[in-house]
Amino acid sequence: MSRDIKDKKIEIFYDAGKINKLGENTHNWISRGKYWAYSRMLSMREFREYGMDTHEIDRLFILNYHEEIKPSDHIIYQEKEFEIYSIDTLNDNKQDMKVYVTNVKPRRIGV
Repeated sequence: MSRDIKDKKIEIFYDAGKINKLGENTHNWISRGKYWAYSRMLSMREFREYGMDTHEIDRLFILNYHEEIKPSDHIIYQEKEFEIYSIDTLNDNKQDMKVYVTNVKPRRIGV
């Protein structure tokens, strides 16, 4: 694997919300912290190679392995909000993790 430079600062949030008496989810986004990551759009070749639906995945982030980061967490990057769609821990080596995300519109965190 090429050495992708993790020079982009991202912030990751998890939802600590609860279900209210009406059965509605009350979101409460809590920051897990800020992380350095490599980021880029996925190529069409990658979509075909991995069998991904181009409407599901918007971007790829590569960052150091962090056990606390989970699918359904959200990322803020360049004033945009992304939901983590899937995580690849690269053969469970616990060094890097590929985080595939989809764009959240409208943005819900920090507005």
